[in-house]
Amino acid sequence: MPEKNIKKKNKQNNTNIRKIMIGILSGVFSGSAVYFLITALIAVIVFKNNLNNSVFGIFMLIPASASGFICGYLAVVPVKKNGFIIGLISALPLFFIVAAVSVFFSKSAISITGWTSLGAMLVCAGTAGILSANKNNSKRKRKRY
Repeated sequence: MPEKNIKKKNKQNNTNIRKIMIGILSGVFSGSAVYFLITALIAVIVFKNNLNNSVFGIFMLIPASASGFICGYLAVVPVKKNGFIIGLISALPLFFIVAAVSVFFSKSAISITGWTSLGAMLVCAGTAGILSANKNNSKRKRKRY
């Protein structure tokens, strides 16, 4: 009898880990797509209007926070628990992808803007994870009186 309980718990843990990994991967892919789309849009706006290049660094917090929020929200949707931690964990691969692309193209180290965008990603991903875990998903119809 105890062997069946152990096998059942191991199977449940593997299923939960699989759900967490699928959520994190979907969050990272969608977050990175959003990041690069918003970055391209901001680059077009900044360079079409002949703004100073230092303004571009300030505007880079917008895609960082938006992609962090989407990444954290989508990572927690399959599991519906541990929202803050899973949200934070999902933002780290997103930042590593963004940092790798940035370092590859600029051929220099990550600047203070990059570290600030990491902070924005982490804060927004943690917040989105909490919101996603606490979202009430009622499937029943509301009664109207």
